[in-house]
Amino acid sequence: MASFDLDPTCGHYHIRFRFCGRPYKRSLRLEDEREADRSDGCVQ
Repeated sequence: MASFDLDPTCGHYHIRFRFCGRPYKRSLRLEDEREADRSDGCVQ
């Protein structure tokens, strides 16, 4: 399962997920919440 959150310092959304038990956080380079939500759905 993946989730996204807004980084207040740069204004971009980040996605967080776990793969093989390790946590990952990657920038989506998106400022629109709707687009970030769509990207979150692709990862799940």
